[in-house]
Amino acid sequence: MVATVLRHLDRNRFAPTLAVLDSRDAVYADDLPSGLEIIDLGTQRVRSSVSAILRLVWRTRPDIVFTTIAHLNLGTAIAKPVFPRGVRLVAREAGVVSEVLRSDHTSPFWRLGYRVLYRFWDRIVCQSEYMRDDLLKTVNIRASKAIVIYNPVDVERIRVLMAEPIPAADRALFDDGEQVVRLIGIGRLTHEKGFDLLIRAVALSHDARLRLIILGSGELRASMEKLASDLGVGDQVHFIGFKKNPYAYVSRSDALVLSSRHEGLPNVVLEAMACGTPVIATPAPGGIFELVDGCDNCVIAPELTAESLAATIAAFPFKRTTRRTPPALSRFSVERIVGQYEQLFDSVADGAA
Repeated sequence: MVATVLRHLDRNRFAPTLAVLDSRDAVYADDLPSGLEIIDLGTQRVRSSVSAILRLVWRTRPDIVFTTIAHLNLGTAIAKPVFPRGVRLVAREAGVVSEVLRSDHTSPFWRLGYRVLYRFWDRIVCQSEYMRDDLLKTVNIRASKAIVIYNPVDVERIRVLMAEPIPAADRALFDDGEQVVRLIGIGRLTHEKGFDLLIRAVALSHDARLRLIILGSGELRASMEKLASDLGVGDQVHFIGFKKNPYAYVSRSDALVLSSRHEGLPNVVLEAMACGTPVIATPAPGGIFELVDGCDNCVIAPELTAESLAATIAAFPFKRTTRRTPPALSRFSVERIVGQYEQLFDSVADGAA
């Protein structure tokens, strides 16, 4: 999302600098615009980056500091009281706050940070109306501080990338005829992404035609592979790791399946829509209902369970859906969304309440 905004931001009005905690293994470096100043803070963890962020802000004296991802938002807010006078802060919230705080992995300090530190931000960008409503119910901030800006989808760029060939190592997954129904899942292999639900759904379907291809990496890969084997679908579920160009895979699949337990606004669904690929999704708390509104080849399971997802997959008219980019995707166009970010940055820099 940040790379897309940076590529299209009006450089006659804005002079962006990108600061990253750690530039090693920077898989999206090639997506950044030429001439962009990039600063590597050389820190691997947010908690050790606060002093580096503080030094950078004092050295560069920016009009606006824009951060995304909750850890970084909170870490930057800690430093706000000692920022130079007049520096404005804008945070982009990446998740559904109530769901994040409900997690067993969330510490008491983390919960306190949300409720105390977010008042230091001048604006908080939520990716959906659901996220904004949830944030205002969970955190005590003025409603005027929280705004909704959807994520952008660069349709023209995706259309170019989806035409690229599948790498040779994975080509066999797509070369064995029309009788196979290819489902694709994309994301980090973590609990909230719900790939265990998707694997169970494939097993419950008892449909030998189904082939599930999972793109992504994460700490649960080994346990997910074991789950597929234990359920007897190890030969139907394929873990192929992170792919820089997922669109070549998405465009050749029969459907993208979003199995998340909660999602702010899933970019993978926007990108599948841009590829013309049908979408099957769980009713995850977040913006999924707003996102697929007006998409006639997108369906949402009635319940957030493996059984409901399996039934939805079984009823889906694979091979008979029309593959096209839905008109509703215009709400997420690069021009529209980047224009909204430009308006936001202008208003915050001018000190608008």
